[in-house]
Amino acid sequence: MNTPKVFNADVRGFDCGDEAAAWLTNAVNDGVVEGGTRLLYHGNLTRDRKAREPAYYSFSQYKASDKVLYADTCAFMLTSETSLADLNSRLERPITLDWFRSNIVVRGVKEPYDEDDYAFVRIGDVVFRRLKPCDRCVFTNVDPEVGKKCEDGEPINTLKKYRHVDGPEKLQRTWAQKPVFGVHLGIDACGKVCVGDKVEVARASCNPRWKYL
Repeated sequence: MNTPKVFNADVRGFDCGDEAAAWLTNAVNDGVVEGGTRLLYHGNLTRDRKAREPAYYSFSQYKASDKVLYADTCAFMLTSETSLADLNSRLERPITLDWFRSNIVVRGVKEPYDEDDYAFVRIGDVVFRRLKPCDRCVFTNVDPEVGKKCEDGEPINTLKKYRHVDGPEKLQRTWAQKPVFGVHLGIDACGKVCVGDKVEVARASCNPRWKYL
C-alpha cells in the first residue's frame, strides 16, 4: 500500500500509484502529460472536515455537524429537471444536468427553480437542510463530454440575464456575476435513499426564520 500523501493541512488520502496517475492524466488532459494528475483515495485514512462557508457571506444554516471529505462548501447539491428545461428553452444549444454536477436530481417539479424555496428536504430516510443557493462559476461553461470550455460563455451568460434570486444586497452583487442554479444541502438525519424515492419539502417562505439567507 502506498504511503499516504498530504495535499493540505486538512485533506489526506492514499495515492493510487503511477499507473493510475498516468491513465488519469492522459484521460483528463487529452494526452498532455505536463504537470500530471494524481488519483487520491480516502479509504479509512481521512477524517471528516467541516464544510467551509463561502468567504463572501456568512450563511446561518451551516452547522459544525456539516462534514465533507474532498468537497468544499457542502456534500450535497440538488437540482431539478424542470429548472434545466427552463434554462434550455433560453439556450441555442441545450445542455444536460451533467454541466451542473449535482448529486441529487428531482423530477416532476411543477415550477422551475422551485428548489430556491426549499428549507428542508426529505428523501427516503434522509433529511437535508438548505445551506445556501448554489452560485455558479465559469466551470459551468465546460462541456463535460469533451472537457473544454464553450467559447460562447454558455450557460453562464444566459443565467446572468434572469437568475436574480432575492437576497441581501451583498449577495445580489455576487450573484450578478455568479448566477444561482440549484441548492447546496447539509444533512440532519442520515439514512438510505434510492432512485425514485418520493421527495418531501418544507418551504422557506412558510417560516419567517428562513425568509432571508
